[in-house]
Amino acid sequence: MTTARPDLLSLAARFAKLPDPQRKTFLTTLDAAGIDFRLLPIPPRAERAASVPASFAQTRLWLHARMIDEPAAYHITERLRLDGALDANALRLSCDALIARHEALRTTFAEGADGVQQSVHAPTRCPWHAVDLSTVPAAERETRASAIAAADEAAPFDLAHGPLMRAILVRLDATMHWLSITTHHIVSDGWSADIALAELASFYRSYARNEAVSLPPLPIQYADYALWQRRWLDAGERDRQLEFWRARLDPTRDVLMLPGAAPRPAQRGARAALHLFKLDTPLAQRVKAFANAHRATPFGVLLATLDALLARASGETHIQVGVPSANRERGETAGLIGFFVNTLTLATRIDANKSFAALVNATQQGLIDAQSHQDVPFEQVVEALGVVRSASHHPLFQVMAAYGARRPLPSLADVRMTELPSGMPFAKFDLTLSFEDRDDGSIDAGFIYALDLFEADAVERLARRFVELLSNALDAPDALVGDLQWLPHAERAQLDAWNDNVPQEAEAFKPVHEHIADHARARPDARGVADTDRSLTRGEVDARAMRLAQRLVAAGVSAEMRVGVALGRSVNLLVGLIAALKSGGAFVPLDPSHPRERLSQILDDAQIVHIVTERASLAALPMSEHARVWLIDDESLYDDDATSNVPLPAVAPQQAAYAIYTSGSTGKPKGVIVDHGSFALHCAAIAKRYGAGEKDVFLLFQSVNFDGAHEGWFSQYMSGAAVAVTADTLWPPALTCKLMTREGVTMTYVPPGCATQLAEWALAHGAPPTLRSLTVGGEATSREAFALMRRAFPNARIVNGYGPTETVITPMLWMFNPGDDPAKLADSAYLPIGTLVGARTAHVLDARLNPLPVGVTGELYLGGEGVGVARGYLDRPALTAERFVPDPFGVPGARLYRTGDLVRRRADGVFDFIGRVDHQVKLRGLRIELGEIEAQLAAHDDVREAVAVVNGKGAQAALVAYVELTDEARVRAARADAAELDAHLRHTLPDYMVPAHIVVLDALPRNANSKVDRAALPEPKRRERAYEAPKAGTEAALAAIWREVLDVERIGRADHFFELGGHSLAAVRVATRVAERLARDVPVRTLFEAPILSQYAQRVTRARVAEGASDLAMPAVVADAQGVLPLSAAQLGLWFLWRAQPRSAAYNIPVSLRLRGPLAIDALREAFAQAAARHPALRTRFVEHDGALPGQRTDTTCEVELPLIDLTNDAQRVARATALTDEDALTPFDLLDAKPLWRARLLRLADDDHVLSLIVHHIVSDGHSIDLWLEDIRTTYVTLKAGASRVRVITQAWPVLPASAPPSRLAFWRDALDGAPSDLLPAPASGRASDPQWSANRIAFEFDDALVRRARSMSLDAHATLPMLLHAALNVAFYRVTGALDQPVGVLASTRELTGDAARHALGLFINAVVVRTRLTRNDSPATILNTVRDAALAAYAHADTPFADVVAALSAPRAGLGNPLFQVMFNYLRPAGAANRDWAGLALDEFNDVRHRVVFELELDIVEHPDGRVTGAFSYANELVDAAFVEALSNDYLAAVQQFVEAPHDALGEAHALFACTPHGDAATQPLLDTAARAKAQRAAQALERVWRDLFDGQPLSHDDDLFEAGATSFDVVRFVDAAQRAGFAIEIADVFATPNFAGLARHVAREALVPAGAQHAPAINQ
Repeated sequence: MTTARPDLLSLAARFAKLPDPQRKTFLTTLDAAGIDFRLLPIPPRAERAASVPASFAQTRLWLHARMIDEPAAYHITERLRLDGALDANALRLSCDALIARHEALRTTFAEGADGVQQSVHAPTRCPWHAVDLSTVPAAERETRASAIAAADEAAPFDLAHGPLMRAILVRLDATMHWLSITTHHIVSDGWSADIALAELASFYRSYARNEAVSLPPLPIQYADYALWQRRWLDAGERDRQLEFWRARLDPTRDVLMLPGAAPRPAQRGARAALHLFKLDTPLAQRVKAFANAHRATPFGVLLATLDALLARASGETHIQVGVPSANRERGETAGLIGFFVNTLTLATRIDANKSFAALVNATQQGLIDAQSHQDVPFEQVVEALGVVRSASHHPLFQVMAAYGARRPLPSLADVRMTELPSGMPFAKFDLTLSFEDRDDGSIDAGFIYALDLFEADAVERLARRFVELLSNALDAPDALVGDLQWLPHAERAQLDAWNDNVPQEAEAFKPVHEHIADHARARPDARGVADTDRSLTRGEVDARAMRLAQRLVAAGVSAEMRVGVALGRSVNLLVGLIAALKSGGAFVPLDPSHPRERLSQILDDAQIVHIVTERASLAALPMSEHARVWLIDDESLYDDDATSNVPLPAVAPQQAAYAIYTSGSTGKPKGVIVDHGSFALHCAAIAKRYGAGEKDVFLLFQSVNFDGAHEGWFSQYMSGAAVAVTADTLWPPALTCKLMTREGVTMTYVPPGCATQLAEWALAHGAPPTLRSLTVGGEATSREAFALMRRAFPNARIVNGYGPTETVITPMLWMFNPGDDPAKLADSAYLPIGTLVGARTAHVLDARLNPLPVGVTGELYLGGEGVGVARGYLDRPALTAERFVPDPFGVPGARLYRTGDLVRRRADGVFDFIGRVDHQVKLRGLRIELGEIEAQLAAHDDVREAVAVVNGKGAQAALVAYVELTDEARVRAARADAAELDAHLRHTLPDYMVPAHIVVLDALPRNANSKVDRAALPEPKRRERAYEAPKAGTEAALAAIWREVLDVERIGRADHFFELGGHSLAAVRVATRVAERLARDVPVRTLFEAPILSQYAQRVTRARVAEGASDLAMPAVVADAQGVLPLSAAQLGLWFLWRAQPRSAAYNIPVSLRLRGPLAIDALREAFAQAAARHPALRTRFVEHDGALPGQRTDTTCEVELPLIDLTNDAQRVARATALTDEDALTPFDLLDAKPLWRARLLRLADDDHVLSLIVHHIVSDGHSIDLWLEDIRTTYVTLKAGASRVRVITQAWPVLPASAPPSRLAFWRDALDGAPSDLLPAPASGRASDPQWSANRIAFEFDDALVRRARSMSLDAHATLPMLLHAALNVAFYRVTGALDQPVGVLASTRELTGDAARHALGLFINAVVVRTRLTRNDSPATILNTVRDAALAAYAHADTPFADVVAALSAPRAGLGNPLFQVMFNYLRPAGAANRDWAGLALDEFNDVRHRVVFELELDIVEHPDGRVTGAFSYANELVDAAFVEALSNDYLAAVQQFVEAPHDALGEAHALFACTPHGDAATQPLLDTAARAKAQRAAQALERVWRDLFDGQPLSHDDDLFEAGATSFDVVRFVDAAQRAGFAIEIADVFATPNFAGLARHVAREALVPAGAQHAPAINQ
């Protein structure tokens, strides 16, 4: 028994025709039958000409192309050198053939209601440009060629106008050319580029050698694949594959922070650079051998290396990298040009404790799994995962990796092709790493990097690290990933050199207090210390400290005993501290202003028995009964007694010098013990770094509980400087500056917050004149605070001090001297923390204590053999062991301190402070640098200082920022509030870093050390967002746009676009509507930067006016308060013609249909009524305003009449019906009447035989609208006949108006029509009528079917269409009859597609006249003329959105009362929809009375392609203006010309018989001369008309002979002028102005005419 094989193609075709809901069931059935859907072929789509949805990949790229700031980022460029004898024409024909073969290359894109649509166009020539440089000096040719090619490669494409491929050929000499081919990525990809070159070579070979093209036909086209993919995924495959991606990817992963990256901007641009490097042949061979041994691909090995590198460089363990997927699993797609490539995200967890070999295995498996699920588009993966969108970074991954092989290039017959570098790099991602196999076995590699983020040296270092890591990984594949060496030797050597700062000869140890004593002995009378009330000399300070120390020693104080020093801010403070050091004990600072509980904890923890204090502080101290108190203000302490001879002990370097208590995580303070040796070495190093000397005065500003205060005064004082003490740590700036001036302070050390206050005061009142060094420290200092200090203290050095207490005060300093380059700051959010002070070491380490290189953020570890670190925490060995770790880089026993601070080392060795490890937070998976937020807030002019925190936990966690305003801002009425600061941040920060709440405070809370007290920050007030209606104007207009795009009922000022469901495509739609309706060019990315309505409205208001917006070109269909809308450009033209000829029926569109069969008249009337309810054009009427353009109003209701005239008893009923339909066609409409601009009536010939007479004015309809209208009526009629209910629904309030191009596109028309002839056609023997009625004669004909088939075939061979061939035949016939070689012919072009989806099914006037100019020579053949017409027509259609009236005005075309400007002959090709052939519920429809009564052009050729395939034609002409014999001769020659096109296409035209001649437009009949009286009357009339004009147009002066149109008058101006002149009593008509457009000529006309001529029917130029 045999089983029949299923017909796979039939199954595929059946699947394509099924409705969407049934496709999923179909797939299930297939699966149950054991048939894999992937085996089914892709069926070609049925309707080849219809628009179809763009593929998912194309939609994604279309969005990106709209958002990116570099259009060329999505160009695919091929630059080739061609060596050999090139046939340039064959090459051009090959490019044409390539476009003809692949629909993708002639596809255009437009946004529709259902997304992005792609439209395939007829074959067209490849845009081609040839440049000959052979005459340029040889040395300059390649440079010139490169510049020409680069400019062409960078020129943007318009995705709405194809083709999206172009070529430029540059001739360098007879045997060398450069060919540059540029294609938009939306229709091509890398694979496609290879196909294109191969087929180009094949076509060239055939054309150059006159051989047949050997390429097989393509099984499908790209649009077929796009439809198939969409249907397949929609039927369930998408959901299946998305389950894989949901399980594999983490949507909340970090934005990857890479080494060397600058702060991420709110909108990352596309500017990029390329860094090339190479994996040499030995290394590349090792990669391939390792891959083979581990059953992996070389790309898998390289990708694993990249993952490991990124993990080591970023500190992340979860790395997501993008990789391209060719997505050509189907056999049908292998030879197609198109955009198939998809982007896959590979997620890899980097376990530092696993081997590199294991990482390669995991990476390779990830590649395989991802490629098994490559069909679902990347954008849909992003949406399904709910990834946080941001304009600052690419979703899911920021690094892309790709691998390829160098392709062999085909030859063009005997011409050799060589690839040249082409195109510019663009940053679609932060980083893209590409690999390419070379023939010599090596691998080329290159990083494309975003210039907004990376400098060249950072990427160069990254490349070297990649090679180092790869080499070491291949050497030891079983080594742990976390321990593989990735730093090149040069970088490791540099790190070692920075830490090699131990002095050659160590100085003998001398404690700090002995340095102080030396100065006292040498200069006892020198200034010592001063406070606000008194001062002591050095001798006095030392003497008093010695006496107190002796008493302490006598009382039992010895080494390692802690002595409490609890003193206020006075000279006694220094005395007490020095005394404690001299006694051999360790001082413990106690601030009497601190809470008693904290003081009690310190006293108890340090086991303090001896306390040096003063009477004023006694009450604040929690004394124990065992405490021994020494009152420093008791003068008896300094008297001589038995203790005066007590010797002071020598101290050892390892002996404790002091204990400073810092806040602990448990809430209890912890003591840090610092030895004398470290303290002395540090103070000496600080003094040396500062250059302090005996002439300096140091201001002690900070709290004694801050070790920086002791560094400041001890290091300076031991160097000979004097010390001044402020009365309080929070002293007002005025008092502080006063003291600095009084004491001559040269140096001070203050917290950043206090420094900004001092700076603000100094800017207003002047800086202390002696200040030369200002140090800030204790917390990070913003760049903005630094800038303020520089302005306030221009002559002072600004120093940033850094250091935890545990590392002996300030181990690092950064100094900025007056005159230094501000570039020293680089781009860090905070001031740099500088370089090491003294003999220390600094290491940036990862979690495994491996060194991190320049540019990589890690935790800072400090140590060294010199100054070293503190001893540890008092009596806390476990905590000491945790924070003080063995130094793996030092001598045995050396230790490093884990600072908990994140830093990054620059290339010059300077450290940047990034933030605390515990301040670097993650919110919804995104890593947030709080310091960056604080710095950007501080950059606002009104902000003095800012703090950012994460408030709440889990799902309730939110970023909160607190700001303290400047003094100046606080006193202003208008100052920064939360909304303004939010908008400020959105200009510079990614949206995920903008706080949810910004709290403005009078002052930030501070602790006793003047640091911001984060624990005391108030809770932000959370309140539900109340609805606030948009403000009138821009906000209201934008709210309406958002409602449409997002399909929501209400939009408020505070609503967030993306929270309401907005996405990328929706953002594009908003930008499009803003441009259309508000005439503002707003980039798509603006909505990402300002997603709140009120903020977006501000940005829209500030945006530049859209190109082409003007007073007369309204940007949007916006009704005024009376509900009146503007007219389109085409409607304005017809309105003007009606004003000129109100009794003319020339623009009536008559439709007469014979209806045979049983007619339900009520159902037909109701069908007309429902159509009127659905289509605003059928309810539209026109209104005029004084001094303003006319408008249109759409009625909400429309009473439809369908009168019936019974002719059944009339013996001549058919003739009578013909006469009635003629009467209907010739009855004009009044455009200002209250009735609709259409009418219909039925004529009954018999019970089952009727004639429908339907007339509509052209101003609300066109030919396609008639088809749509009749189809609407038919559908409703059939439904009503079947028994449906009669419900009329107004479905659309406003008519759809066609799109118009900006004036910039007029440049094309100026070039195309420059110098075009403006001739009149041969006139009748009686002459041209002066007041024609535009009555028509008609010569009809029909083409033979065989002739049509041959003509259609020839058209396709020439990459043209049948209408183009029949147009070209008209040019040939016209040449033969008249001899004219330059022929501008009018063609009607549809503007529906340019207007968008809304116009697709709308009734209205969606046509525009365009001019196709054909220039012939006698040597031309029909074939060459067809090519000429094709190119000219395609170019004209590409600019069909420029209103014809604008073209006429731009060209200053002759405006005569008779005829039309720019052309007299119209070619019109019609494809009626064939409504008569469709089901009319039993009715049979035929045309009735199709006689043409009126024409609107002097001569028209109408070609009709009927639904049954017949092609007919007719010449219609204005018999009062055009010679009938001429038209008859033209008609005969036309049919002969069509025959020649198919039988002798290559025969030259030769000489024309030219029996008739055209006459120039200006040859008008001369007017009779006026007599003297009439001339005087004319002179007075000219003066009066000039006054009418001047009064009407605000005093615009014109002389009597000035041409009104050359002076800028529009048709609308003429109408206003004629109305005003008639009111003033002058008998002029609109046609008169066109005949003589100046006051003198009009006055002569007035002198001849006594009255306004009745019934004047002049036809002025169309669409003026």
